[in-house]
Amino acid sequence: MIEVDDDGTVVVASDDAAGAKAAMEAVESLTASVQIGRIYEGRVTSIKDFGAFVEILPGKDGLCHISELSDEFVRSVGDVVRMGDMIQVKVIASTIKTA
Repeated sequence: MIEVDDDGTVVVASDDAAGAKAAMEAVESLTASVQIGRIYEGRVTSIKDFGAFVEILPGKDGLCHISELSDEFVRSVGDVVRMGDMIQVKVIASTIKTA
């Protein structure tokens, strides 16, 4: 059971510790913010000539530039990653755009 109070307090209850832990991880991933310097395990959601977009948190994608995909020269992004691949990425910058 997951309960969210009006003040934002989240209560997770379960008969089984593994289920409670999984529920807590899900809530944390939905409410987390991206932190510069942190390493995330993410899924490649889009491939472009200039890099791969990786979903590092639910609904939060970042660009991994082609120059950051390997320590060696990369001719094509598709030579290193494919759609759906899970890769580790480190957030080195964050761009915030306002309307």
